[in-house]
Amino acid sequence: MLLLRSIVRQHFPDSHTRHYISRPAPTDSTTWPANMLAGSQEAMPYDAIAELVFSDEDTFHAFLKLVSAPEAAAQIAANEENFLAHGKMMAVMQDGTCVTRRENDEPQTMLAAST
Repeated sequence: MLLLRSIVRQHFPDSHTRHYISRPAPTDSTTWPANMLAGSQEAMPYDAIAELVFSDEDTFHAFLKLVSAPEAAAQIAANEENFLAHGKMMAVMQDGTCVTRRENDEPQTMLAAST
């Protein structure tokens, strides 16, 4: 995070959250299966999901421009060699969020549309 912060400065996301996939114990020396509730192991080759939240689209585009600049991209790529499998990494943009919370023992649903 220090490298990323130094590159993007004030355009760092409002939050950068990493969600790590539960992998209770290795089955042998080469595999460490995910704690699957549904689906197959083959569909879950990831060990984490990162969520970056920006205050607005302009800040996101400024961030993207800074990390895509040749010198910055080279620095980031060199650092990522320590912890990422580049052939497996994906990135997507989210379009909206729907959160359901229990309040007063009744489900409450909130929809936050993207801008």
